[in-house]
Amino acid sequence: TDDDDATDDDDATDDDDDLADDDDSAGATDDDGDGFSEDEGDCDDGNSAINPSATDIVGDGIDQNCDGVDGFDGDGDGAAAEFSGGDDCDDGDASIYGGAPEISWDGIDQDCDGSDLHDWTLVVTGFQHTCAVPTTGGLMCWGKNDDGQASPPSGTFVALALGDLHTCGLDAAGLATCWGDPSDGRTSPPSLAFDSIHSSYHHTCGVASGTGEVHCWGADSYGETGPIPAGAFEAVTAGGSHTCAARPGGAVECWGWDLWDQASPPAGNFDSLDADWGQTCGIDQATQALACWGQSDYGMLSPPAGTFVASDTGDTHTCAIDTLGAIECWGNPGGGGMLNAPSGSFQALTAAGQHTCALRDDGAIECWGVGSEGETTVP
Repeated sequence: TDDDDATDDDDATDDDDDLADDDDSAGATDDDGDGFSEDEGDCDDGNSAINPSATDIVGDGIDQNCDGVDGFDGDGDGAAAEFSGGDDCDDGDASIYGGAPEISWDGIDQDCDGSDLHDWTLVVTGFQHTCAVPTTGGLMCWGKNDDGQASPPSGTFVALALGDLHTCGLDAAGLATCWGDPSDGRTSPPSLAFDSIHSSYHHTCGVASGTGEVHCWGADSYGETGPIPAGAFEAVTAGGSHTCAARPGGAVECWGWDLWDQASPPAGNFDSLDADWGQTCGIDQATQALACWGQSDYGMLSPPAGTFVASDTGDTHTCAIDTLGAIECWGNPGGGGMLNAPSGSFQALTAAGQHTCALRDDGAIECWGVGSEGETTVP
């Protein structure tokens, strides 16, 4: 009897082994006859339309080819390839897909938006050209280049000033280098260190480091380069043929051509001072409201209401960034959409001639207005 009991135990063990064998072989069975078992990657062995070789239909919410994605995902990055209806523009590289983190200036479109990311730290406009500093360093310019104004020398620049046919930049030591049309000495700055510089059509001015004195060079048809009031200033802006500068505290003094009172500032203290051909604008320190004086054509002396943190003026239009980062423009609408500022949030803007460029919060540059010389076509 004991032997029989032992034999019974063996039978029970054999039964368990049989059950285990059945469990092991369950995934190897092709239940739906599509040529694939569960062990071979069939994620729905009850539906012959679903198997690793099936054509996946994007957007139906079904993973027909069992790769874990609604669509074909050859590189396993979790995004469907474009040819299967997805947004992965390179299904052989798992770092490239729609919405992937973009690496700037590497020549690769990681996020599949059609272009490589180019982000910048600084942008300044001239009459028909634009220059900007990319995050990778150096300097790039585009637009009109008849006199070499858009062909910068090598080197690192921390500030830029663009005129009509010339460009100037400050290096880390504050020393100025200018290039382009050398007429009137506009490419021959004094050998001084500057805290800031600003150019307009034919002249450039800077605030000297240490003393705060303003120095100007270039054309002097109407006294725009001097005589310059003595004493210290904290900012200077060059207009068409006039110049304005802000004293410490914000009081403004101007000199040069004053046909439209563009060199006759109102009382008050101003930040973000900027001049162009026939007008000058600034932001009142007390109210953060915009004030403009000079040429009144096209409503240029009627800025929008509100509070602002920066402004810049072109030939016959002006744009400003409000306290929420949005841009508003006014003045001459022109034929190139000078007043059609893009939406979004911006950290800086620059206007000259008939175009404007602005630096978005994420480092991208947007330009609008007349671009007949390529000045609005950002690399």
